[in-house]
Amino acid sequence: MTPTCPYAFTVGSFVLGVLHERESEEFRRHADECLHCKQEIAELAPTARLLKTFKAQLRAVDEPHSRPVRLVSPAAAPHRYQRGDPWPLW
Repeated sequence: MTPTCPYAFTVGSFVLGVLHERESEEFRRHADECLHCKQEIAELAPTARLLKTFKAQLRAVDEPHSRPVRLVSPAAAPHRYQRGDPWPLW
């Protein structure tokens, strides 16, 4: 699929916060007017927040004298299939 907006490839960098200040401001002004970019930002923002959380957790693990950090909560861990469980339908 061909992007409909010349800024389509800038959205990911913007959401991850890796653009220079000038580029970020320029894109922000553009995104205020562009429906395509607004939708892309809305779709990518949750993933960017998750990556930011993991990065912070990894930094905490790397720090000396830090307490252990669980990177994935038990509720989010994948189910381990046992004998008698129905086969997954994926």
